[in-house]
Amino acid sequence: MTPNPWPACPNCGHEDVAILHEATPQANVTDATLECRVCDHVFKDTIQKAQDVTLKAIVSEEDESDVTRITVPPHEPLHVGDEVYSEDHRLLVTSLEDQEDRRVDEALPQDIKTLWCKVFDTVTVDIAINQGHKTWTGEITVKPEEDFYVGDRLMIKDREVAVHAIKTPSDIHHEGSQQARDIVRLYAKSVSGEPITYKEVHRTEIHRRRRRFREGSS
Repeated sequence: MTPNPWPACPNCGHEDVAILHEATPQANVTDATLECRVCDHVFKDTIQKAQDVTLKAIVSEEDESDVTRITVPPHEPLHVGDEVYSEDHRLLVTSLEDQEDRRVDEALPQDIKTLWCKVFDTVTVDIAINQGHKTWTGEITVKPEEDFYVGDRLMIKDREVAVHAIKTPSDIHHEGSQQARDIVRLYAKSVSGEPITYKEVHRTEIHRRRRRFREGSS
Protein backbone atom coordinates (compact mmCIF):
# COMPACT_ATOMS: atom_id res chain seq x y z
CA MET A 1 0.00 0.00 0.00
CA THR A 2 1.42 3.38 -1.01
CA PRO A 3 1.87 5.64 2.02
CA ASN A 4 -0.25 8.79 2.21
CA PRO A 5 1.17 12.00 3.74
CA TRP A 6 -2.15 12.07 5.58
CA PRO A 7 -5.14 9.97 4.49
CA ALA A 8 -8.69 11.15 4.05
CA CYS A 9 -11.57 9.13 5.43
CA PRO A 10 -12.77 6.70 2.71
CA ASN A 11 -16.32 7.04 4.03
CA CYS A 12 -16.84 10.83 4.08
CA GLY A 13 -13.65 12.28 2.58
CA HIS A 14 -12.62 14.45 5.54
CA GLU A 15 -9.00 14.60 6.70
CA ASP A 16 -9.82 15.13 10.36
CA VAL A 17 -8.49 11.67 11.22
CA ALA A 18 -7.02 10.33 14.47
CA ILE A 19 -4.50 7.51 14.84
CA LEU A 20 -5.83 4.65 16.97
CA HIS A 21 -2.91 2.26 16.51
CA GLU A 22 0.44 2.19 14.69
CA ALA A 23 2.12 -1.09 13.67
CA THR A 24 5.60 0.47 14.04
CA PRO A 25 5.30 3.74 16.03
CA GLN A 26 9.02 4.55 15.73
CA ALA A 27 9.02 4.40 11.91
CA ASN A 28 8.37 7.33 9.58
CA VAL A 29 6.15 5.10 7.43
CA THR A 30 3.80 2.66 9.15
CA ASP A 31 0.55 0.77 8.78
CA ALA A 32 -2.05 2.31 11.06
CA THR A 33 -5.61 1.98 12.28
CA LEU A 34 -7.38 5.33 11.93
CA GLU A 35 -10.67 6.86 13.01
CA CYS A 36 -12.48 9.74 11.32
CA ARG A 37 -13.50 12.42 13.82
CA VAL A 38 -16.34 13.55 11.54
CA CYS A 39 -18.24 10.30 10.86
CA ASP A 40 -16.47 7.93 13.36
CA HIS A 41 -15.52 5.50 10.55
CA VAL A 42 -12.56 3.25 11.48
CA PHE A 43 -10.22 2.14 8.68
CA LYS A 44 -6.65 1.02 7.96
CA ASP A 45 -4.08 2.81 5.83
CA THR A 46 -0.35 3.31 5.49
CA ILE A 47 0.76 6.73 6.67
CA GLN A 48 3.90 8.76 6.26
CA LYS A 49 4.39 10.78 9.39
CA ALA A 50 5.51 14.37 9.10
CA GLN A 51 7.45 16.22 11.76
CA ASP A 52 5.60 18.20 14.41
CA VAL A 53 4.84 21.86 13.76
CA THR A 54 6.11 24.61 16.07
CA LEU A 55 3.69 27.50 16.53
CA LYS A 56 3.97 30.93 18.11
CA ALA A 57 1.75 31.13 21.18
CA ILE A 58 0.77 34.10 23.33
CA VAL A 59 0.08 32.73 26.80
CA SER A 60 -1.79 34.71 29.45
CA GLU A 61 -1.70 34.04 33.18
CA GLU A 62 -3.79 36.40 35.30
CA ASP A 63 -2.78 39.91 34.11
CA GLU A 64 0.46 38.93 32.35
CA SER A 65 1.16 37.55 28.86
CA ASP A 66 4.27 35.89 27.44
CA VAL A 67 5.25 34.71 23.98
CA THR A 68 6.38 31.10 23.70
CA ARG A 69 6.52 28.22 21.20
CA ILE A 70 4.18 25.22 21.18
CA THR A 71 4.86 21.98 19.29
CA VAL A 72 1.82 20.15 17.89
CA PRO A 73 1.18 17.21 15.51
CA PRO A 74 1.04 18.44 11.88
CA HIS A 75 -2.20 16.87 10.70
CA GLU A 76 -4.52 17.32 13.68
CA PRO A 77 -6.71 20.45 13.52
CA LEU A 78 -6.64 22.77 16.51
CA HIS A 79 -9.88 24.19 17.90
CA VAL A 80 -10.77 26.93 20.36
CA GLY A 81 -11.20 25.07 23.65
CA ASP A 82 -8.49 22.46 22.93
CA GLU A 83 -5.75 21.79 25.46
CA VAL A 84 -2.07 21.96 24.50
CA TYR A 85 1.11 21.80 26.53
CA SER A 86 4.17 23.98 26.87
CA GLU A 87 7.28 22.89 28.72
CA ASP A 88 5.94 24.32 31.96
CA HIS A 89 2.16 24.49 31.73
CA ARG A 90 -1.07 22.97 30.59
CA LEU A 91 -2.76 25.50 28.28
CA LEU A 92 -6.27 26.16 26.99
CA VAL A 93 -6.60 27.53 23.44
CA THR A 94 -8.76 30.67 23.58
CA SER A 95 -8.27 31.95 20.03
CA LEU A 96 -6.62 31.03 16.71
CA GLU A 97 -5.17 33.51 14.22
CA ASP A 98 -4.66 32.22 10.68
CA GLN A 99 -2.04 33.28 8.14
CA GLU A 100 -4.33 36.07 6.91
CA ASP A 101 -4.62 37.54 10.44
CA ARG A 102 -8.22 36.35 10.83
CA ARG A 103 -9.58 34.92 14.07
CA VAL A 104 -10.98 31.42 13.41
CA ASP A 105 -12.50 28.67 15.56
CA GLU A 106 -10.39 25.86 14.06
CA ALA A 107 -7.49 25.38 11.67
CA LEU A 108 -4.74 22.96 10.70
CA PRO A 109 -1.36 23.81 12.28
CA GLN A 110 0.21 24.87 8.96
CA ASP A 111 -2.58 27.44 8.55
CA ILE A 112 -2.08 29.00 12.00
CA LYS A 113 -0.01 32.13 12.51
CA THR A 114 -0.57 32.58 16.26
CA LEU A 115 -2.16 30.63 19.08
CA TRP A 116 -3.75 32.53 21.95
CA CYS A 117 -3.84 30.53 25.16
CA LYS A 118 -4.28 30.82 28.90
CA VAL A 119 -2.60 28.79 31.63
CA PHE A 120 -4.94 25.95 32.53
CA ASP A 121 -3.07 24.07 35.27
CA THR A 122 -5.89 24.98 37.66
CA VAL A 123 -9.23 26.77 37.54
CA THR A 124 -10.98 28.95 40.09
CA VAL A 125 -14.49 27.90 41.08
CA ASP A 126 -16.70 30.55 42.70
CA ILE A 127 -18.82 29.51 45.67
CA ALA A 128 -21.77 31.32 47.28
CA ILE A 129 -22.50 30.27 50.86
CA ASN A 130 -25.88 30.94 52.40
CA GLN A 131 -26.22 31.27 56.15
CA GLY A 132 -29.60 32.46 57.28
CA HIS A 133 -30.29 35.82 55.65
CA LYS A 134 -26.69 36.38 54.60
CA THR A 135 -24.69 35.07 51.63
CA TRP A 136 -20.89 35.02 51.50
CA THR A 137 -18.77 34.41 48.41
CA GLY A 138 -15.43 32.65 48.06
CA GLU A 139 -13.24 30.70 45.64
CA ILE A 140 -11.81 27.17 45.33
CA THR A 141 -8.74 26.47 43.16
CA VAL A 142 -8.65 22.94 41.72
CA LYS A 143 -7.61 21.03 38.60
CA PRO A 144 -9.98 21.54 35.62
CA GLU A 145 -11.14 17.90 35.60
CA GLU A 146 -11.97 17.85 39.32
CA ASP A 147 -15.56 16.71 39.89
CA PHE A 148 -17.97 18.51 42.22
CA TYR A 149 -21.18 16.82 43.31
CA VAL A 150 -24.44 18.13 44.68
CA GLY A 151 -24.13 16.93 48.28
CA ASP A 152 -20.39 17.61 48.62
CA ARG A 153 -19.28 18.86 52.03
CA LEU A 154 -16.61 21.57 52.03
CA MET A 155 -14.58 22.88 54.94
CA ILE A 156 -13.95 26.59 55.46
CA LYS A 157 -11.48 26.74 58.29
CA ASP A 158 -13.33 24.50 60.79
CA ARG A 159 -16.82 25.26 59.44
CA GLU A 160 -18.70 22.85 57.19
CA VAL A 161 -20.91 23.77 54.24
CA ALA A 162 -22.97 21.55 51.90
CA VAL A 163 -23.26 22.08 48.12
CA HIS A 164 -26.94 22.11 47.10
CA ALA A 165 -26.68 23.39 43.49
CA ILE A 166 -24.10 23.78 40.73
CA LYS A 167 -24.37 26.49 38.08
CA THR A 168 -22.94 25.92 34.58
CA PRO A 169 -23.21 28.24 31.56
CA SER A 170 -26.37 26.45 30.42
CA ASP A 171 -28.25 25.53 33.61
CA ILE A 172 -28.40 25.21 37.39
CA HIS A 173 -28.08 21.58 38.47
CA HIS A 174 -29.68 20.28 41.67
CA GLU A 175 -28.33 16.74 41.36
CA GLY A 176 -25.36 14.92 39.87
CA SER A 177 -21.87 16.26 39.25
CA GLN A 178 -19.96 18.68 37.03
CA GLN A 179 -16.28 19.16 36.24
CA ALA A 180 -14.64 22.30 37.64
CA ARG A 181 -13.83 23.55 34.13
CA ASP A 182 -17.57 23.78 33.38
CA ILE A 183 -18.71 25.35 36.65
CA VAL A 184 -19.74 28.99 36.92
CA ARG A 185 -20.64 28.85 40.63
CA LEU A 186 -21.29 26.45 43.49
CA TYR A 187 -24.20 27.20 45.83
CA ALA A 188 -23.82 25.94 49.38
CA LYS A 189 -25.44 26.22 52.80
CA SER A 190 -23.72 26.33 56.15
CA VAL A 191 -24.31 23.15 58.16
CA SER A 192 -22.21 24.07 61.20
CA GLY A 193 -23.59 25.92 64.17
CA GLU A 194 -20.95 28.65 64.29
CA PRO A 195 -21.46 31.69 62.03
CA ILE A 196 -19.18 32.13 59.01
CA THR A 197 -17.65 35.56 58.56
CA TYR A 198 -16.67 37.40 55.40
CA LYS A 199 -13.03 37.35 56.48
CA GLU A 200 -13.04 33.55 56.89
CA VAL A 201 -14.46 32.98 53.40
CA HIS A 202 -12.05 35.36 51.68
CA ARG A 203 -8.85 34.78 53.63
CA THR A 204 -8.81 31.06 54.37
CA GLU A 205 -8.40 28.10 52.07
CA ILE A 206 -11.56 26.15 51.33
CA HIS A 207 -10.99 22.41 51.64
CA ARG A 208 -13.29 20.26 49.54
CA ARG A 209 -15.06 17.00 50.23
CA ARG A 210 -14.22 15.91 53.73
CA ARG A 211 -16.98 13.40 53.01
CA ARG A 212 -19.62 13.01 50.34
CA PHE A 213 -23.24 12.13 50.94
CA ARG A 214 -25.25 10.11 48.45
CA GLU A 215 -28.96 9.57 48.26
CA GLY A 216 -29.84 6.57 50.37
CA SER A 217 -26.55 6.59 52.34
CA SER A 218 -26.19 7.37 55.99
